[in-house]
Amino acid sequence: MQQLINITTDGQGSEVVSARDLYEYFALAERFSKWIERMFEYGFNEGVDYTPYQKVHPLNNQPITDYYLTLDTAKEIAMLQRSEKGKEIRQYFIQYEKRSKELIGQLTKPQSDVEILSNAVLVANRLLAEKEEQIQKLAPKAEYVDKVLQSDTGITTTMIAKELGMTAKTLNDKLCKAGLQYRSGKNYILYAKYQHRGFALMKTHQYTDREGQSHTNHYLVWTEVGRVFIHNLFNNDLSWSKPNRQKVLPNQVRRQ
Repeated sequence: MQQLINITTDGQGSEVVSARDLYEYFALAERFSKWIERMFEYGFNEGVDYTPYQKVHPLNNQPITDYYLTLDTAKEIAMLQRSEKGKEIRQYFIQYEKRSKELIGQLTKPQSDVEILSNAVLVANRLLAEKEEQIQKLAPKAEYVDKVLQSDTGITTTMIAKELGMTAKTLNDKLCKAGLQYRSGKNYILYAKYQHRGFALMKTHQYTDREGQSHTNHYLVWTEVGRVFIHNLFNNDLSWSKPNRQKVLPNQVRRQ
């Protein structure tokens, strides 16, 4: 059976689904926090149907809230979507539960030693195949994150400011007030708290003056991780960052 969404176990050993994984599968335009709040209004109870927990966003390292959903809750939420993807994922959960019950039945009925060993091999091979499929699905995401973190390509403050509809000077002033960077001479430098999080790079520009003397100039440029972090701070409208963005207010960023 093709794996459509990752099913894990919580601290009590119950099978659960990440609400954010389910949300991403539906590819909704509505913000996650609004969507899940609206879903819970249909009568789901915390601690019974869902359990909140904190995790770290893979790109900007910001804490975000997710929810463990029971499979029954996930099926009901899938029905509420009234879409083909909702029907598809609901059928997936039903088939998953059916297959799990069949496996449990095979392992609990009286068997000979050969049957026990044969069934154990079948289960192990099936689990390995599913794990391999899961690894292949996650590989592009992991590759993207690795490329982002290791990239030496820089995005200027001017470019990001333009995306946010402001000038570079205004954005630099905001970043200073937010405690992300400070000015040293003509350059901006990240506070120590943010220097090892892959937000920015220092570039060197070589030039020759009118007298033929060679000089170097250093300036700060941002990585894709830093770009996303800045949008999380100041942008409320950009469509590509909106669905998975956990809003961060400037006063939540404290000076080092």
